[in-house]
Amino acid sequence: MKNISLDIGTKTLKIVIGNKTEIEDCIVREHFSDPLRILHELENSHQIAEKSRSKGVLTGCYKHILCGKENYTMMDWTIPVIEYCREQYPDLQFIIDIGAASLSLVEIKDGEEP
Repeated sequence: MKNISLDIGTKTLKIVIGNKTEIEDCIVREHFSDPLRILHELENSHQIAEKSRSKGVLTGCYKHILCGKENYTMMDWTIPVIEYCREQYPDLQFIIDIGAASLSLVEIKDGEEP
């Protein structure tokens, strides 16, 4: 089964399509405060039409507009990113996420976020 993950940020819609071991496609589009329009354009252009009905995850500040309307589960980015970074970088001390409208800092102390 294909998975589709959407990050609907302040300025862009980011889509990753793949399965557990392989990324098939990545799409990044500026949405000009109308992410649904861009998502529907991508579906109509068949870039993600059939794939978008697969299992999916939503993140980002606009994630609430699709929750319950599509086959997606809302998720905060923080936990999966921390888990991945801890695995890949055992000596990790902090994670910085720089978005279009915000800056987030997660500090890691003794392998645990404070």
